[in-house]
Amino acid sequence: MQIHEPSADPAQALLAIEAVLADQPQVQLDDRAAFQADQEAQFDSILIAVNGLLGLVLFIALLGIPNTLALSVMERTREIGLLRAASVISVVAIPYGTIAVIVIVAAVCGLVAGLLPARRAARLDVLRAIASE
Repeated sequence: MQIHEPSADPAQALLAIEAVLADQPQVQLDDRAAFQADQEAQFDSILIAVNGLLGLVLFIALLGIPNTLALSVMERTREIGLLRAASVISVVAIPYGTIAVIVIVAAVCGLVAGLLPARRAARLDVLRAIASE
């Protein structure tokens, strides 16, 4: 029986496929919905692992940053006292123009750097991408 026939009964086709796969226990036969559910479950487990690692990173950062700042203040107590006693810094000037130019230049450089990879990805044939190793 050929499975590719348009007039083939789906139940008979399923039985024929199961008969062919009976000797291969490593192969699993699924319909589209079961395959999609399996892929979504795998993706969800990866997403949970990534989110767990992200939470761990945030926890370490919440402990590490205040610790580093506290050590810095303790190590530089004398320098901080001298700066405050001598009143060396009387005016704080923030270069808003320079900061804006740097942010704009960095954004433009990032966009330009991503143009060629984005163009290549947009023109990629989906079937060839799936078939490539």
